[in-house]
Amino acid sequence: MAFNSSDIYMGFWADRSKDSPILSSKLTLSSKVAKFLTAFLAMYVTFAASKLWDIAAYAVHFYRQGRITERCRPVLRQQQVVLKNSLSPGSTAHRLLKIWWANRSNSLSNSDSWPLILFAALCGIGCLAAGLYSNKIVDMSPGVEVLLNSPNCGFVDRSNMSIPNNLSMTVIQYYLDSLAAATRYSRKCYNNTNTRDCGPFTQQMINWVTVWDADCPFDDSMCLGPAMRLDTGEINSNKVLGLNSEPQDQINLRKVTTCAPIVQEGYTAIVVSNASTATTVKPIAGDQMIMNVYGPSRRKLGGNYTWGVSEDAASSTLTRTMWMEYYYNGFFANLTTFSPIPEINRSTGDGTLCFISSNAFLFVEPCDDPVFATHVPHYDATDDRTYYLGDRVTGVLGCLEQYQWCNPATKACTLIGSLGDANDEVARVLTPNAMQTATVDMLVLILSSLANIPFLGSEVTENLIANQKVNGQIQFPLPKNQWQVEVQAWHGIVMKLLQEGILRWVIGPSNPILQAHLLPPTFPDQAALCHLHRIQPGAGAGVANVSNFGFFFVLSVGTIVIVLSLFVDEIAGLLGRFSQTVRVKQRAWVEDDALQLQRIAYEADARAQEEATGHGPGLVWTGRDEDLPVVQGEDAVLGPLPGSEDGPEAIELEALEEHAAVEQRALKFLEEPSEAPERRLTM
Repeated sequence: MAFNSSDIYMGFWADRSKDSPILSSKLTLSSKVAKFLTAFLAMYVTFAASKLWDIAAYAVHFYRQGRITERCRPVLRQQQVVLKNSLSPGSTAHRLLKIWWANRSNSLSNSDSWPLILFAALCGIGCLAAGLYSNKIVDMSPGVEVLLNSPNCGFVDRSNMSIPNNLSMTVIQYYLDSLAAATRYSRKCYNNTNTRDCGPFTQQMINWVTVWDADCPFDDSMCLGPAMRLDTGEINSNKVLGLNSEPQDQINLRKVTTCAPIVQEGYTAIVVSNASTATTVKPIAGDQMIMNVYGPSRRKLGGNYTWGVSEDAASSTLTRTMWMEYYYNGFFANLTTFSPIPEINRSTGDGTLCFISSNAFLFVEPCDDPVFATHVPHYDATDDRTYYLGDRVTGVLGCLEQYQWCNPATKACTLIGSLGDANDEVARVLTPNAMQTATVDMLVLILSSLANIPFLGSEVTENLIANQKVNGQIQFPLPKNQWQVEVQAWHGIVMKLLQEGILRWVIGPSNPILQAHLLPPTFPDQAALCHLHRIQPGAGAGVANVSNFGFFFVLSVGTIVIVLSLFVDEIAGLLGRFSQTVRVKQRAWVEDDALQLQRIAYEADARAQEEATGHGPGLVWTGRDEDLPVVQGEDAVLGPLPGSEDGPEAIELEALEEHAAVEQRALKFLEEPSEAPERRLTM
């Protein structure tokens, strides 16, 4: 069924088919807004991950500093500098790998380097995984689930449709569209591994258990061989049918369908066609009717005649025909179309007799199926071959549909029986609350008007699998269990009709003619169901879901990480007031910064120039204990350090050699912090 984007609820909601209310909380947005949110989350997670690495690098540097306060291997000090100055775990791992490679001849290089390299690499992988997870917070896949919120909720009135006018034709077509959609979805879903085109339902298939040799649903004398029973088990209104009710408001439905070929021997009669016995508009004089005698039809065919087929019509009709007569028990008994004989009548369910006529179809080979039995040879001179005609004018298939309601909160269940009788037991046995009662009422309305086997008789061509093997008048081979194939297909269509009916109840019709004959909910609890249905709108719906838990988790954790990374130095500095060890390690972190190392190099160069020439650049540095050292004075300039290709040519060779000696002494001084920590602080 088609629906508009305006039928989709936009805002916060919780998927109550899931066990965790926190993890199932969602925010439905338009896909355009969701794209911007996805981009924001990707950038935010990337930034937060970089700040998390800053904290991790600080922690490792802080821990390792306790091992290298004395004289140590140069590679350890180089690694400390890399930890301080790398911007990402990836670049850190790369630079550490280069240090290891340069020192690979050292026997201790592996133990000094690889644990740190692997740590940085794992952090990089973790950051990448966090970025990938952020994409899952916003779900824009075709399988995204949304809530419906239509202003046209309700069922179209089917009463008084006997008068052929524009209204009745529109209503009939509306329900035929439901059947066509359910048939299409069923054929694409059941017995098919690809469930992509199974409709907009949250549960793509409603499964059932098949018993192939079940007892006859009617009197044992009426069944040709074993029956077949299809049992859905308990169908939960939320997890299977797509409602979004609170746990205490959910309801379970069980449907059992049992079918078998029906005996015709002794239950047929041959009568002359006349106005009372004919099932055609204009009976042919002298034509004979093959009547099925299972109880009088409301069509008043005479006697106990349920249905009949004209021999003349059967021999000249080039299509397969199907007719259904049915009876209901309990509340829906008024919908009954025939009064069954005792052998067919069962008070424990709703019965249907399906009359299938292959008419003038020519079978290319005999068929042993009891409903489609075909063994009568027929020579066709045009094709110069022998075909086969049906053993009987009509094959009869009988089905009994039974229902059961269960309260998942109390585990109480009604007896399994007819739809009307099971519905009558709901209030007495289940003690349901108002929402459960409203849910049962809605489902009963759908089951009685749409999701049942008699409704399938509205469209013969689509709802017989055998017709898919027909070419013109020629019927290609059918298996001996074709009736079981048909019943399985019918059951699948009925299950889809159940889902389609709920969808049509919630969305309502878009046709103004149908909207004028809409039966809206009459009670507040019924009206609440109009906003409690989940669907998968599919690709092109223009909507997306945001996981509220994922979004706020990333936002809160990321904010904590960012704030902590911004103040980690201040926190360590505060702790350093109470601990000499913390103060020394914090000072080492500051001095390993690239700008601090640059300051130290310039100060060493200034001392070298002063010793060589008697005067230095006269620069005054501040911020030795902070992240950013600053040169005082508006006119201060920094030249290139010695060794640069742009170095000063005015310095004589002797001064350069002396400068190199001073620089070596300065480096030695930096490598001995534990021997004179106060001296290092005042350098």
